Amino acid sequence: MCKNIIKLCLTVVFVFVLSLAVCAAYPSSEKQAPDGSVLIEGKIIGEKFGWGGNEQAGCTAAFDGNTDTFYDPTTGADTNCYAGMKLKESYVLTMVCIMPRWDFPDRFDGAMIQGSNDGEKWTTLWQSSEGLGSAEWQVIKKFKNNTGYTYYRYCNDRSHGDVAEVELYGYAGTSDGLSTVNSVPVGSVTLTFDMCGGEGEGFDAIEAVFGENYPNIPYVPEKEGFFFDGWYTSPVNGVKVDAEKKVTNPSSHTLYAHWSTEEETEAADGSEIPDEAEPERELTEIQGICLTVSLVFILAAVISVIAKKKA
Repeated sequence: MCKNIIKLCLTVVFVFVLSLAVCAAYPSSEKQAPDGSVLIEGKIIGEKFGWGGNEQAGCTAAFDGNTDTFYDPTTGADTNCYAGMKLKESYVLTMVCIMPRWDFPDRFDGAMIQGSNDGEKWTTLWQSSEGLGSAEWQVIKKFKNNTGYTYYRYCNDRSHGDVAEVELYGYAGTSDGLSTVNSVPVGSVTLTFDMCGGEGEGFDAIEAVFGENYPNIPYVPEKEGFFFDGWYTSPVNGVKVDAEKKVTNPSSHTLYAHWSTEEETEAADGSEIPDEAEPERELTEIQGICLTVSLVFILAAVISVIAKKKA
């Protein structure tokens, strides 16, 4: 009797530890969240039971960190069958990571990410245009209508909506700059340019993506008597922007031209500065005179020795 109780206790402990390990595995993609973003977590919503009434294939399987399990909807190509999250506050998406069901990657065709603020009226933020040949992590960073929502869900209106894992990333709040009015991709920000006294033509606004590197900026303004130092995030000081710097401002913003004079540029790159070069030239002349005098003394000494030997 005691042995059976001990076995039962050990089994319960094992299952408990195993369940903790599975929960701790979420998220499992190991993808780095964009700057300023966090993993979005909330109450899991959707179909509690999946295909054939199987609870293990219900909506929770899409958020368990295990790529071997999967949400398997009860009906194919139906947006009423979904796996999603209800949040305590509004979040703006910056990235979604999706792992398709390992044995049906072709069902990724038609996969959708939708947002809502009441759980009834849903807005499509992104949709896959094709299936996959193999199950690999899909990272999505561009969406439409990304104003911030309190509900998010994964569903499919073209294929059977199986999915192994869904990870949502973003930042708390709303964003009018990413609204349905301009249909700008998720995380997209508009860059405008202030030449700060310089001149140039065709300096149109450029789109960048929050959390990713700045695009290559081809604009080079001109200003008489000054050299262009680059584009910065502030008219005074600020951070110099180039293709290796990430966009850390989630809102549309202006980049400012910085200028320097010819003397400042020469000092910075180590070019000749006449006032400092003169002492070096004087030192070289003194060294030459000393060398000449030394040679004269050596020659005189040699002549003296030769004269003594002849005498």
